[in-house]
Amino acid sequence: MPSGLKVGSSLARTPPENPVRAAYEYYFGGVAKDRHVADLVTVLYAVRGLRDYWEIEDHGWMDLHPDMTFEWRLDHDSNQSFLRKKLRDGKPNDRYIEQVLDELLVQPPRSSQAAKPRD
Repeated sequence: MPSGLKVGSSLARTPPENPVRAAYEYYFGGVAKDRHVADLVTVLYAVRGLRDYWEIEDHGWMDLHPDMTFEWRLDHDSNQSFLRKKLRDGKPNDRYIEQVLDELLVQPPRSSQAAKPRD
């Protein structure tokens, strides 16, 4: 899973009643701050797929060390996979992915009228 990506502080620009803002403020004790996005990245991948965000590495396994660092070990007999950020101009596309996540994160909730199921 990609690391180093953070979003959340932009929620300060949303109305105080925004439930996502409220959740971040509750989590941080009052002020929405940036935090890692492993859960958000997982949902983004599940909904949108690889797109121009990711490449998939599917030959190997994650070697997790006691200090919680890790290395990807290439192994064609393994069935584990991970997402690798695509490169833009030779660099990981961190800011691009953060921008996509930020835009989704600050979307206002649908009105209760729009969310009602149709008969």
